[in-house]
Amino acid sequence: ANTGRLRTVYSEKERTHIDYATMFQKLKGDRFILASQQSGWNNLYLIDWLTGKIIQNLTPGEYVVNRVVHVDEDKNLLYFMAAGREKGRNVYYQHLYRVGLDGKGLTLITPENAFHEIYLSEDKKYVVDNYSTVNQATKSVLRDFESGNILMQISEADISRLKAKGYQSPQQFS
Repeated sequence: ANTGRLRTVYSEKERTHIDYATMFQKLKGDRFILASQQSGWNNLYLIDWLTGKIIQNLTPGEYVVNRVVHVDEDKNLLYFMAAGREKGRNVYYQHLYRVGLDGKGLTLITPENAFHEIYLSEDKKYVVDNYSTVNQATKSVLRDFESGNILMQISEADISRLKAKGYQSPQQFS
């Protein structure tokens, strides 16, 4: 900003679609995290700010990263939402994961076989996790953000009156 000069840090071309807007995270020092589909899947990459060279694919594999939730640089941890990683599950079910900024220690934090929608507390200690499926009413729980342990159940939707009126849940198929 002081000089007004422009410098390309990283460039990527794709014939179809590239969406960086939702997953770019500048880190302290000379690194940043960026989503890329260069592997054929939407993964997160750690990139050198000065050279533009990829340091590490942080989330390798055949699944889609949907959102960066938080980067804890003090502990070198990245928290993100992804879908399609857990075998035998609906590929659209999002789960919360944690991985080291070295690409090691990938951990599933929300293990329930359901779609998870999470809300992180301001102090980054807790997460409210609302999860459900097409045939399971929404449950809301409070989790320890780092471990994923459920600290308490907040609520569970009551659909008994709906079922009493003859409602039947949709059946999943592929």
